[in-house]
Amino acid sequence: MKDAGCNAYRFSIEWARIEPTKGNFDKKEIEHYREIFEFCHQNGVIPIVTLHHFTSPK
Repeated sequence: MKDAGCNAYRFSIEWARIEPTKGNFDKKEIEHYREIFEFCHQNGVIPIVTLHHFTSPK
């Protein structure tokens, strides 16, 4: 992204990944999103989170 001249990365957080069942939070998935933030910061890219409140059917 940076090589393409982009300085921001817009992405959604999929809540169903973080809380697959009510009250059960998946630490692995939370870490996944933390890694995205960290990677962006390390590379001078601003992460922009778009919240989508429901999963769209396939």
